[in-house]
Amino acid sequence: MKKNKYIIAANWKMNPGTIEEARALMQSYRRLAKRFEHIDYRVCVPSVFIYPCASVEGGVSVYAQNMYHEDAGSYTGAISLSMIESVGAGGVLIGHSERRNLFGVNDEIVERKITKALEHDTPMIVCFGEESRDESGEYTDVLKKQLVHILEPFVSSRKIKLLTLAYEPVWAIGDGADRAVTQDELFSTAILIRNTLVQVLGEGRGSKVPVLYGGSVNEHNAQALAATPNIQGFLIGRASLDKDSIKEISETI
Repeated sequence: MKKNKYIIAANWKMNPGTIEEARALMQSYRRLAKRFEHIDYRVCVPSVFIYPCASVEGGVSVYAQNMYHEDAGSYTGAISLSMIESVGAGGVLIGHSERRNLFGVNDEIVERKITKALEHDTPMIVCFGEESRDESGEYTDVLKKQLVHILEPFVSSRKIKLLTLAYEPVWAIGDGADRAVTQDELFSTAILIRNTLVQVLGEGRGSKVPVLYGGSVNEHNAQALAATPNIQGFLIGRASLDKDSIKEISETI
């Protein structure tokens, strides 16, 4: 795969608590972007913080954490792509494990959101990952099924540059994590992902899609994880709220 900038996608989730904190944290990312020019920073913020964060000058892309798969209508509480783009969002996060587990988003809904993002020419980070890792290897079928749904809209589209994938094994995330992913597990899974990309999209397009890893990434494990072939960056949750942690992660990759 062609060497590009390393990607750090920060997912703030439902944080921070105030607009002042959000602006201050975004300023920290802007400073990091000036210092670490080899890193492509993309910050996924709550929708209410898109405009103030996008208004902070600097080389960081602001992404929405979610969007609805329709342009307009009677969908109380939903937010369309045109809405988030009009306030400065440069992309959207789709199918995060918390949206899947807490809000009922399934593979079909993810595919509809991707299709809508393609209509708008919107860059997207699309998440996928298994709930558990069984010794029999059945989890690989889960991953392939998710990937097929994600890639289906791209089969007949030439807009593959809009897609970034984020692999997040749910069993290795957050306080409820069973354990951390091993380098061997991430290495073999990254090969599976890349092979599936090539099988569905062909060698030319399938080899160009960046794949991020998201699973309790922090300043202590980032260097080892970043060395994994076929991984082009991180999707970072909790540590993304700590400017010092992000700085230390940036220094190791």
